[in-house]
Amino acid sequence: MTAQWLTRFNEHETNALTEVVNLILRATGSSRQVEPFDIDDPDNCQNRLQEIQEELQAVCEAGMLLEMTC
Repeated sequence: MTAQWLTRFNEHETNALTEVVNLILRATGSSRQVEPFDIDDPDNCQNRLQEIQEELQAVCEAGMLLEMTC
């Protein structure tokens, strides 16, 4: 599996990094994803990850409020 990913990385670095970021996002329970253009542009990458972080933080805070009212 790792060898296959390394081959994809060598063929198209941006797509392979997109796979890794999306894997991490899925592992956190997020349904959000990034696209290759999000990774390809360093300024856009930071902005997109900030958006995702803010969305997840809002969900966590809402979840904590719901738990407190139960």
